[in-house]
Amino acid sequence: MAIQGLINSFGATVVAAYTAASRIDSLTYQPGIAFGAASSMFAGQNIGAGKIDRVKQGFWSGIKVVTIVSLGITVLVQLFAHQFLTLFLDSSATEALSIGTGYLKIVSLFYVVVGILFVVRETLRGTGDALVPLWMGIFELLARLAIGFILSQFLGYMGLWWATPAAWVSATMLGLWRYKSGRWMRKAVIKKEL
Repeated sequence: MAIQGLINSFGATVVAAYTAASRIDSLTYQPGIAFGAASSMFAGQNIGAGKIDRVKQGFWSGIKVVTIVSLGITVLVQLFAHQFLTLFLDSSATEALSIGTGYLKIVSLFYVVVGILFVVRETLRGTGDALVPLWMGIFELLARLAIGFILSQFLGYMGLWWATPAAWVSATMLGLWRYKSGRWMRKAVIKKEL
């Protein structure tokens, strides 16, 4: 609600542009969500079987596949952002289309990051390391709000556009740090021994 309040402060045209662009975004995330769900199930099954190496292999395979798919989606959005927006905005709303296109051109550059975010978060969740994915979600939300508020003071509504990928990068870094630390493995081993 706080983020929507910031967006609302820039007027009806920006709100319309953001609303339409967010609908496109919600479609582009679907492959990442699907790969995240698959990663969670794969990690959970292999943790249950005591196959840590397969969890690691699945993690990196998930990262590779989601990167390739996300790059494809990025190219499509970069090339056809304006056309996609006309599905939700009237072609006569030129200012809203321009603003929405700007949003999609910025955010789509980071679709690979958000895809990786889903795989990392859900792999950790699948291993039973559920607290860190929760903190990743909270951290992403707070980072988006704080960064959006700060950047909007200097860049106007464009600052809000950059806040979204900055929050994704921050949350992804937190998840990758946790994965690289290996603490999720110790948790899984302790659970198996109990």
